[in-house]
Formats: sequence, C-alpha cells, structure tokens
Amino acid sequence: MSTVHVVDESFIVAAPAAIAAFLGDERCWSTWFPEIRLHCVEDRAGLGKRWAVTGAWQGSAEVWVEQFGDGAIVHVFLRAHDVHRRWWPRYARRLRRHMFTVKDELEGLREPGCGRVATCQRVVSLSPTAAVEREGEVAEQTSSRIVIAAPPDAVMAVIADFDAYPEWAKGVKQTEVLSDYDDGRAGEVRFVLDAAPIKDEYTLRYEWDGDKQVTWKLVEARMLRAMEGAYVLTSQGDQTDVRYELAVDLSIPMIGLLKRKAEKVVVDTALKGLKKRVESAG
Repeated sequence: MSTVHVVDESFIVAAPAAIAAFLGDERCWSTWFPEIRLHCVEDRAGLGKRWAVTGAWQGSAEVWVEQFGDGAIVHVFLRAHDVHRRWWPRYARRLRRHMFTVKDELEGLREPGCGRVATCQRVVSLSPTAAVEREGEVAEQTSSRIVIAAPPDAVMAVIADFDAYPEWAKGVKQTEVLSDYDDGRAGEVRFVLDAAPIKDEYTLRYEWDGDKQVTWKLVEARMLRAMEGAYVLTSQGDQTDVRYELAVDLSIPMIGLLKRKAEKVVVDTALKGLKKRVESAG
C-alpha cells in the first residue's frame, strides 16, 4: 500500500474559462468516476479547482487550466493514499480516454491550422454552468428503424401497453400510468429507469395519432432536463416499418459525442426489444 499519482496534460484549443467551467463541475467527474466523491477545497474561478476525494479511494484531485496560445493546457492530477498501485493504470487509461473525448468534442468544428473562433459557440454550450444554455431545448435527434413482421395496430398495441414495459424494455424497472385519454390510451406515464448512463425517475406526456405515430415529451424528472421522442409506423403489407426518434438532455454535463452514442444504444435496444415482443406475441 502506498501513495500513487496520476497526471494528465492535454492541449485544447478552446476558451480557458469554458474549459475550466466544464471540468470544474463535480457532476462531470461523477459520470467518469462514479465510485468516488469530490469535495471542493479551492475554487480558482477560471483556472480550475482542487478537491478532497472520498469513496473508493481517499486523496485529492486537481484541475489547473493554463492559458497557452489560442487555447489552454489542461493539467489534471489525481492522488490517492494507501492503495494498491495495480489499480492505477486503469484510472490513468480512463482519464486519458475521457480527456481525448473532451478535446475532440470541443475542437470538432476547428479547421486544421485555424484558431478557436469556429468552436467558441460550441465550447460555451458544453459548459454545464453556461448562462447561454437554452432551458428545456433538446438537441438534434437520434433515429433508427426496424421492420416488424406484424401490422401497425399490433405494433402500436405493444407500444401502448406500458404496464408490460418492465418485461421487455431494457432498463425500465417500473411504470405507472398517471392519466388516460377517452380512448383508453395513456396520457402521462411515470417511469423508473436504470440504463447507464441514465438512472432516473421521470414522467412523459404522450400524444397519439391512431396507429400511425406516437410522440412524447418530458413533464418532470430528476436527472433528465429534456426528452422528446416518437415512434412512427408505416404499413408495408403484412409488415410494419418502425422509426424511433429520440433526443435527450441531461441535467449533468455530458460530452455531446457520448450523449449521442448513449441515445443510439437506447434507440437500437428499444427497437430490437419491441420487434421481439411483437413477433413473439404473434
């Protein structure tokens, strides 16, 4: 058992204050290292933060943003006391992977050899504390489609049966229909979800267009800030083409690239589960 250190340095062509605001938010680190807790002991404003660390290991962590040229050198330090050294290569690799993702996302619009002008708006929008974030607005949707060997009414019947979701919809632990329309279909539904990286309790409001389409929008949640989605059904003889659209915004900071990947996993998993449920019932 000994004291170990992990040091990472990255050059990011973005506004130093925006980088510091994002990496200085404890919620960001809780998504990267959920096994630890950070307790701020020094806030350096636009230069970073220093934390005491508890949880899986005891020690400290620090982010220091050093302005350099048209961007900043981001120094990250992790220190832990009385731990086995064999664990730390994992933390070092995980930290490096996340920092590369941050760098790639923040510089995604920058042309080679150009400054950060083209990325300024995107950098600020990634900051979890930025005043320019648009409350409740959902980003560009992720969509996918699948063909199910059943008519649209059979597919929509499964979609509308919320009581059965925990049996086939991965990550859905509990559902409760809070209100109904006159035709018997649900108006508002409460969900308990445990599907990484999202673990939440939330309520959705549904709008139905016969057996052609159903859309939903977030009413309230703990972790989610906004959600919009839709199932669009198109008849193809004795089959149905199902398109699933989804856009999610979290109250915790998440790099756009990771969020879109998470949406893609949710969409594809839901479509496969729906297909299996409908076709097995037929």
